[in-house]
Amino acid sequence: MCDKTFILTDKVEFVPDEEMKKELWFNINASAFVYNKTLEYSIYHENLVKEFTIGNKFKVNRTYTQKIVKTLKKHYPFLKDADST
Repeated sequence: MCDKTFILTDKVEFVPDEEMKKELWFNINASAFVYNKTLEYSIYHENLVKEFTIGNKFKVNRTYTQKIVKTLKKHYPFLKDADST
């Protein structure tokens, strides 16, 4: 006899409607925008420290990134719509 157990699973097909597609693309674009702006802020700050010795060297971590995201939400209100709960 065979000692292996086989588990059968059902396949479920997910078919998004137009509203779901719009929401998905909005969230993807918003996250790409936040990523690019965070990178831009980081490079700008790094250049200030290197070239002009303004400020301190910093570590890019979650706290630093959250500060940038909070600032971005103040300047770009559409990012509040993409905020996950």
